[in-house]
Amino acid sequence: MDEKRVSLIQSIQYAIADLHDETEILSETVNLIDAFSDGYHWTGVYMMRGDILEVGPYVGLETPHKKIELNSGICGAAASNKH
Repeated sequence: MDEKRVSLIQSIQYAIADLHDETEILSETVNLIDAFSDGYHWTGVYMMRGDILEVGPYVGLETPHKKIELNSGICGAAASNKH
């Protein structure tokens, strides 16, 4: 693993060490990943809620893809196949 990724992991571990709320943990993590990433216009996570991927914390422009059904599009297909 390269030094930049090790630094990112350490930064995340430090930043979330005292957090207990899932949303706060994910928000902090997404913000740090975004700060370490070049060339991306959107950084975020989707949470599996039943059979729907639901957008969680993210950095970037508003996404029209707030909810994605399984087997719908690339993300839905990947989630369906657990890839």
